[in-house]
Amino acid sequence: MGTSQKASYETAASNAIYTQIDPPVVSPPLPWSPVPPTITVQPVGGIVIVGSDYTFNVAATGTSPLSYQWYKNSTTITGETNTSYTIVSASLNNGGTYNAVVSNAGGVVTSNSVTLTISGSTPISGSIPI
Repeated sequence: MGTSQKASYETAASNAIYTQIDPPVVSPPLPWSPVPPTITVQPVGGIVIVGSDYTFNVAATGTSPLSYQWYKNSTTITGETNTSYTIVSASLNNGGTYNAVVSNAGGVVTSNSVTLTISGSTPISGSIPI
């Protein structure tokens, strides 16, 4: 068998194997590939009166475990890594834009940014004139 004939058989064998895996096995996704998160419930902004509580919620699907992080005005809110974030006894400085980032081994997704407006004024301690 000549060299060119051997190369021809090798090429034919290689092409036969290649056509058995075409289309590539990456489509559809392999069952063990992580599914990136998808947000199914977006947080909702609103207006809250000074001294009242307000809770933001987010829900997502995707391969577990899902990790959550809440942000205010693009700054990480330390320790807020759950599907909800509650502001207890709101004050004027709680007003701003909030969002959550959900991540897993498959990727990262950011929720809508929503605005929380604080209504009213901070009570002044002491006696109130009549």
